[in-house]
Amino acid sequence: MIQQRIDELAKLGSKIIGPRISEGHCVFCGNEVEKGGYCYCKKAEKINTQVRKLRKLINKYGYITDLKEYTHEQIIEAHFPKKFAGMGFDDYITETDEQKYNLQIIKNYAKNALEHYLHATNLIFVGHFGNGKTMLMSVAGDEIIRKFGIQVKYVNIYDLAEEIKKTFNDKNKSASAVIEGYKKAPILILDDIDKVNPSPFMIDLMYGFSNYRAENQLPTWINANHSLEDLSDKFYQEGTISRFFENSIKAKFTGINWRLRG
Repeated sequence: MIQQRIDELAKLGSKIIGPRISEGHCVFCGNEVEKGGYCYCKKAEKINTQVRKLRKLINKYGYITDLKEYTHEQIIEAHFPKKFAGMGFDDYITETDEQKYNLQIIKNYAKNALEHYLHATNLIFVGHFGNGKTMLMSVAGDEIIRKFGIQVKYVNIYDLAEEIKKTFNDKNKSASAVIEGYKKAPILILDDIDKVNPSPFMIDLMYGFSNYRAENQLPTWINANHSLEDLSDKFYQEGTISRFFENSIKAKFTGINWRLRG
């Protein structure tokens, strides 16, 4: 099973990235490249990060002895909300065309997750309370871990702020270590990003996330109740939101709050 996973990832990843070396030479500039090496011409640089990400993902399997246990541990470490445990896409109620469309968006993302991971495709859900944004992201994250083994980390922005605050009074914990753990996650889900006051600290924190992840081609999923314009104007400023907005798939949720139904 583990070798099969390795072979599948290698084959699909190579297809997504495309040819970069032919007969020992870079296909873009013709420079000689050693086997398994990298060319550093301008065009090759664009895909070198993708190659490294794929290799890092595959290399993890060299240390795994039990694929099921590894997958189980990854899901636990993702920290998805417990109320969505065991749920799948079929549990999302689709009564409107918008709901059907949004469901298809996230299902397609999960199906093509390796491509979106290598190309650093962000995912943005905005809209009304109680429309299943968090549920869909959690279900998709769970499926991506199971199917591709790509690490996913989920955090509600309020809980993240509280987690960082607690380190101020704990000598055994570091705020920077907490932040780094999320900032460098292969796929990061930032839930309810408009549920905290936009203090200077939170504004700087979100900018740090968006800038680092854009520079290192790491996909970020965000969801919020405010529009993208409001998020830029009233919360985290245009410089931050524009980095998430760039190279992203977006969906709006305008339905009735399911939590208020009788």
